[in-house]
Amino acid sequence: MCLYKGVWYYECQHVRFHLSTFCQDLLEQLCRMSETITADAEAPTTIENPQTCLPRLLARDGTLDMRDKERDNGAATNVSEWVIDLADLCPSCALKRDS
Repeated sequence: MCLYKGVWYYECQHVRFHLSTFCQDLLEQLCRMSETITADAEAPTTIENPQTCLPRLLARDGTLDMRDKERDNGAATNVSEWVIDLADLCPSCALKRDS
């Protein structure tokens, strides 16, 4: 399962995710793509199990879980770290504001 770092922007109430750790499946897929590209062939573009490579935030009871993954072994979240940004807008809202 891929692990993500979540950033919550207080000013606009948006969340963004940054990939922090590749899962083994995704890493193997990227290696195969790299080998294929070096062989001058068309690279495969699908991930075999994409559901394990997306950020997930739901706990077992279906509620939003913003806690660290290690705090609740039964949680279905793969967000391993949260940062709360109290001062800035998310990049999308900042871009809209500056336009």
